[in-house]
Amino acid sequence: RSDARLPLETTIAALAAAHRTDDHLKQLVAAQRKLAAKGETLKGQVEADMRFHAILAEATGIPIFQIILQPIQELLIEGRRRTLGRYGTKLAHEHHAQILAAVRKQDAEGAREAMRVHIAANSQHLATLADDVRSR
Repeated sequence: RSDARLPLETTIAALAAAHRTDDHLKQLVAAQRKLAAKGETLKGQVEADMRFHAILAEATGIPIFQIILQPIQELLIEGRRRTLGRYGTKLAHEHHAQILAAVRKQDAEGAREAMRVHIAANSQHLATLADDVRSR
């Protein structure tokens, strides 16, 4: 749910921007490549999406964020499967690119805002999918 994700992941994004290393940037870029790779399976795309968020948590330098994010990530696997399956990876990739750009520049507020936009769009997609199921 975005109620839990929004404050958590926007804070993670901001702190990741402030504390990331070059290695974190390389890992984020690799996750981005996998997310957008031609022929990548839906399972691989979901894993890449989850990996991107996990790297951000690691980049904060505060281990508790990884511990808190992990079970939330696990709960969101099915939602990611549905949204990526329905909407494709283009929007997620674009949002991740905005987050990555801010993290690369060490722009904490830019990263926070980019993550807010990403989570809001994801929440809207999940709501639309739920409405579609209810209207059947």
